[in-house]
Amino acid sequence: MTVDSMDAKICERNILMKLKPVGFYKEFEYGYGYDRDESLYDVIAASPDLNEDKIICYLKSGEVFLISPTVTQDVLSKDKEFIDSLKILTDGIWAWSSDLAYYVKEYHITINKDFVSHMCNNGWVINKGAIDLDELEKQNRPWPPRSGM
Repeated sequence: MTVDSMDAKICERNILMKLKPVGFYKEFEYGYGYDRDESLYDVIAASPDLNEDKIICYLKSGEVFLISPTVTQDVLSKDKEFIDSLKILTDGIWAWSSDLAYYVKEYHITINKDFVSHMCNNGWVINKGAIDLDELEKQNRPWPPRSGM
């Protein structure tokens, strides 16, 4: 592992400490530093959630908090189809990867019930005007500023 990749993993782990991470499954190559014990295979549902369309729209409408040069691929498909470039999205409280909506749509995965309640309580709409990305960055800084910098 190179120094740059180690720094990236440290940065990724620490950035989401105050935002509530959701949907970072152990099959993903990203999401180091927080609980990834849950398997994507364990959350596949036989049929869509009644609110699946609303959940997908909510997930897709998240504010971009972090952009990565990493690309995401369908880890459940033998062909590993390209999904998207990796972004971390947020509603100011929760943080998720940009490919989460894909898995909800394609595999009807179930999402953390507290997060779904949060979405519902917000009328399935993210109030982007209430998200202060500068403040989120300060609160979720990867590490404290070094002295002299």
